[in-house]
Amino acid sequence: MKRILLQFLGFLATAVLAVFAAVLMERNGVDAALWLPFLANGVLVLIVAVFTARPDRQRMRSARENPGERLSRRIERVNSAFTEAAALMDELRRDLEAQQDARDALLAEGQRQQELLSINKEEAERIDKYLTRRDRDKERKSLYQQVGFFVAGLLASVPLNLLSNWLSH
Repeated sequence: MKRILLQFLGFLATAVLAVFAAVLMERNGVDAALWLPFLANGVLVLIVAVFTARPDRQRMRSARENPGERLSRRIERVNSAFTEAAALMDELRRDLEAQQDARDALLAEGQRQQELLSINKEEAERIDKYLTRRDRDKERKSLYQQVGFFVAGLLASVPLNLLSNWLSH
């Protein structure tokens, strides 16, 4: 409360100085608008006084309050904070267990995939050998077929040529 009173007195003193400066400046022929910074300073002091008064009022209110009530209110807040912390701990524990279960499942799946990969490598090699052998057999069969068509074409073309020559004479 004393601080508010002192700040208000500071505002009044600044305002009085502003008016005094304006009067002196007017008498000496100086522009009267120069007293505005003094007045602005006084307004600033008043604003600071108003905003700093809030914590003082709260302190005064808490000083008038019964210490037992204030202590019981603080104890209630601490108890509710502990209750909330315990609930959060349980929730975090459940989340951690769920994450550990998921991690274990992923590790087991990774192990299974690794085993399948090793089995698949052997099987892939066997399949590759089989496909290579099958392709080689198909190429050989295709070559025999082409040679057969060529020979059949030769064998068919000679008698047809002879027949066409005989018919044309």
